[in-house]
Parts: sequence; structure tokens; C-alpha cells
Amino acid sequence: MSTILQPVKAFQSYKEETYTEVKSKSKAASTFWAQAEQTRFAVVPMFLLIVVCIGAICGATVLMESPFKLAIVVVSTSMVQAMIIAVLPIRTIAFAAAIATAVNILVTLL
Repeated sequence: MSTILQPVKAFQSYKEETYTEVKSKSKAASTFWAQAEQTRFAVVPMFLLIVVCIGAICGATVLMESPFKLAIVVVSTSMVQAMIIAVLPIRTIAFAAAIATAVNILVTLL
């Protein structure tokens, strides 16, 4: 019988999750999102430019129509900005930016 104490690793099954590990159905999509996450500082200004400019144009258009429409435009644009500030994964920000842009255009046209 051995009386030597063996050191126990506190985090034996600990796996550091990074943003580059993206679950996707295809390898091409997975590598695309991983590459986008690595180039975050190039992708985020592009999203800001697109979403904020379209949001500002739509906000100026619906300003005199209805305060409710203006609130929808402001909230949808602000949520994308909050996601960028919160440093969420690029995939989440991209989908939110697409939804916000679609909502802004739909509110402006209707």
C-alpha cells in the first residue's frame, strides 16, 4: 500500500473556450467565422458604418411620421451597438446587424 500523496489537478477537464471555436455545419462556414473573429478590429467598424448610417437615414426619414417608428429604429440600431461594446462573438453581431438593417428598412418603407 502506497502512502505517497498524489497531486490532484483541480481543473482536470477544464477546457478554455475561445471565440474562434465556432460550431457550424460546414467547414467553410466555420473557418469564415473563425477568420472574422480573428480580424475583429477590421470587421466591427464595417458593421458600425453600415448599421449606424442606415439607422440614421431611416431615423431621419421616420422622424416626422411616428414616434413609435422612430423608437423601433433607435432600439434596433442601439442593440447592435450594445452588442459590439459587450464584445459578443462576431457571428452574433453579424446576425443582429442584418436583422437591425432589415427592420430599419422595413419600418421606413411601411
